[in-house]
Amino acid sequence: MAQPLVSRAWPVALDVKRRPTLPAALLEEAGIAPSDALVAHTAAEGVIVLETRAAIRRRLRERYAEGRRRTGISSSPTEELLAERLADGSLS
Repeated sequence: MAQPLVSRAWPVALDVKRRPTLPAALLEEAGIAPSDALVAHTAAEGVIVLETRAAIRRRLRERYAEGRRRTGISSSPTEELLAERLADGSLS
């Protein structure tokens, strides 16, 4: 999956309690509302990523769908489980 292009660089300072202050324009550009909860993780040494839960769900769905396309799987895990249960007589 391609990484999004960086349109601008925003300076972010940490206060004495090591809390970052994110510029309003940065949050607006990213489509993050003031009430959105963010999840932080490290991507590499010196790299911190902040994402909304919705962005994480979207990224994981895309990654899962790509893996299914690469392996040629067309049905959902639920459909596969039901088919297995029907085949072995568990659901009769």
